Amino acid sequence: MRTALFLLAGVALAAPAAAADPAARTLVEQALAAQGGVEALRAIHAVRLHEIVERNAIEQSVRPDGPFFQNIADTVETRRLGDAPALRTEARNRGFLSSWWTRANWAETTNMVVDGVAYAVRGGTLGAASQSAVAPAEASLALGPERALLTALAASDLARAAPEELHGRAHDVVTFRWHDAPVKLYLAPVSHMPAAVEITRPHPLDIFLSPWGDVTTRVEWDGWTAEANGVRYPRLLRRSVNGTVESTTMIDAVELNPAIAPDTFAIPAETAAKAKAARRPVAALPFPADHRTEIAPGIAQIQGRWNIVEVEQPDGVYVVEGPISNAYSTAAIADARTAGKPLLGVVTTSDAWPHIGGLREYVAEGVPIIALDLNRPTLERLFASPHVQAPDHLAEQPRKPMLRTVSAPTTIGSGDTAMRLIPLRTASGERQMAIYWPAHRLLYTSDLIAVRPDAVWLPQYRDEIASVIAREGLDVETVFGMHYAPVAWSKVQAMQAPGVG
Repeated sequence: MRTALFLLAGVALAAPAAAADPAARTLVEQALAAQGGVEALRAIHAVRLHEIVERNAIEQSVRPDGPFFQNIADTVETRRLGDAPALRTEARNRGFLSSWWTRANWAETTNMVVDGVAYAVRGGTLGAASQSAVAPAEASLALGPERALLTALAASDLARAAPEELHGRAHDVVTFRWHDAPVKLYLAPVSHMPAAVEITRPHPLDIFLSPWGDVTTRVEWDGWTAEANGVRYPRLLRRSVNGTVESTTMIDAVELNPAIAPDTFAIPAETAAKAKAARRPVAALPFPADHRTEIAPGIAQIQGRWNIVEVEQPDGVYVVEGPISNAYSTAAIADARTAGKPLLGVVTTSDAWPHIGGLREYVAEGVPIIALDLNRPTLERLFASPHVQAPDHLAEQPRKPMLRTVSAPTTIGSGDTAMRLIPLRTASGERQMAIYWPAHRLLYTSDLIAVRPDAVWLPQYRDEIASVIAREGLDVETVFGMHYAPVAWSKVQAMQAPGVG
């Protein structure tokens, strides 16, 4: 059994409107001829690809420049084109998407996107899945190697841009808009073959990419082969996100116009209705103000998918973490100010993208940000990231961030709620800080460990926290973190990993 990914989202391939720039149209027509001819490409109504996909989990690394956790997928991808485009990907995974921390095994996943909604098969049942799959699936169909030139030819705003260097040589570039997002198509000189396609747009449904505003995704094509109908198809694809390589795909078999079973892309009406009703952007994830746990006097954890902490001081309130989205932070700021005290600052303890996803709102509100020294470059990049297509508060009212970094154990505040900020500096927690409240023997472990009722993920990470406790001479009774509620440290020390022991 393999994974499945479905999609309805594409581009009409009717006769194109007159291009604004005849020179751009000429370049695209030359590229179409080089790839096998416009009629041969239009005659392709389906493609089935057998692939090996190596994906870098660029959102899941210890540090922003890697090395990254990886996933290797043995994949069969079926692409239906024409009036009802759809994408189905079946894969067996090794690495990040499997239980790599307990054993080496192949994990089978089933994911689908149909009519702008993502689905997954879990335990043999089809249901809603992460909506982050929608945008790349739509772009893959409309801007993939068998459709990119046709999509460009159909664009009424097709224009020629200045040549740009790619792989050490100048390439011709044409531009157009697709789904109201700017697209660049790179065409090789002399051969006229398409070399790469680049699109820049927001990703409001993606928990990892949404904080970065206008994200640029580039797919490069190489290893072209002549297929049975004379069309050239690339056997090597490389996908980059904001300049970082996210995946490399090696195609070892191409089937053009394969037979497709009638139910291949079928989604039951009831399932589709439920999934569409559940679909919402990251900014719509609610702030769980009613899920408040008083851990100690003046210290409260607001528990949701990403927890925050409110710490009262005699002269105001500190918030720990600015996760998820600007909308989430807007609610968090309002909640922290409920008692009528000023907001003294927000402490961010990790560089993981969802954990810093709402910090731009704190900048816009003029709230000081306290962060680990190693995370300054990532935060500065986040604060400077373009938000042109969907402007947020900071884009509409630019403001210089008040950023204070911590490079050694530092105490902020006073009294029983004074916080000792401790850079972890461990193998896995290099970019994270712990927070210690001596008066309460209480330790916040950031994102390094996640505690379940009877297990900890992973014991290695738990042991790193133990090493910090020993190194700093801390007297800890209770721990809590970004993804778990308070629990006795002695209980955590006795836990095993899920599926172990």
